[in-house]
Amino acid sequence: MGDDLRPLWIDLTWGFGDVGARTVAAARHIQKATGLPVLMHLICTDMTVADLDAALDAALLAGVRAILVMRGYTQAGYDCWQPCAGGLQHADDLVRHIRRRHGAHFSLGVVGFPEAHPESRAGAGVATEAERAEDVRRLKRKVDAGADFVICQFTFDAATWGSFLRRCRAEGIRVPILPGVQPLTEYASARLLASSWRVELPAEVGANLRALQGDAEGARACGAAFVAAVCDATLRQAAGSGEGLGLHVFVYDGEVETRALLEALAAQGWRRGQLPPDPPPAPSPARPPAAALAIAEGRRGSTTAVH
Repeated sequence: MGDDLRPLWIDLTWGFGDVGARTVAAARHIQKATGLPVLMHLICTDMTVADLDAALDAALLAGVRAILVMRGYTQAGYDCWQPCAGGLQHADDLVRHIRRRHGAHFSLGVVGFPEAHPESRAGAGVATEAERAEDVRRLKRKVDAGADFVICQFTFDAATWGSFLRRCRAEGIRVPILPGVQPLTEYASARLLASSWRVELPAEVGANLRALQGDAEGARACGAAFVAAVCDATLRQAAGSGEGLGLHVFVYDGEVETRALLEALAAQGWRRGQLPPDPPPAPSPARPPAAALAIAEGRRGSTTAVH
């Protein structure tokens, strides 16, 4: 990815089996080659406590200082997640384990779900208010276990993220909460993403992308404009509430799509290190906003970058 994009960190997902060991080696290489910190993901799936400890020790030696803690995906061939004998069952268990073993060495992130985790829902539709409230209570347990920040699953509706943020604050979650951003490039992938993660895709943008099938450039521009508008509204909500500002972009291999999104945001007046071009009403003096796309400090002393 081009240096001009200047991310503040690079996420590195955890792979199953032998791929996991290569994750730590890749983290060491990326940090040395780019000078950027790596946020290494770590999951409970198919990992014994001994496996987790070995991964943490290797990360320590590799210079990794930030870890995104997750339970992990459901294994292939199963309808629901399967615990590992001798392992841990929940993300808060892993957060607690890392704190006991490594104290404050690592800055720890956990994942929040503005539309509720798919497994938190009894039905096939959108989550009920009760299901969303219970999902936030589960997030609170992860934070209480020792997490420093929350990265959100993507949502295509700024109002949904704002409602989630308010619910989290009302529940007593005080750590930074970063909205997740998923660039959209074309109709088929947009539908797949929405259905896989049970995230609502607005009908209008779905229809627009569908109409642009076969026009890759037009679909990319349409997706970038839509997601940039969601980002703009999300950042304005955060600033108006006195929150620190930042976005966590799910890049994968999509440098072109990510660049298009950031260019669309720049066209709306957003720049690294700046507040909104037309600032919303000033928030409470007790919680001044941080600069847009700036660095947030983990409460345990490690610097946690947001991007």
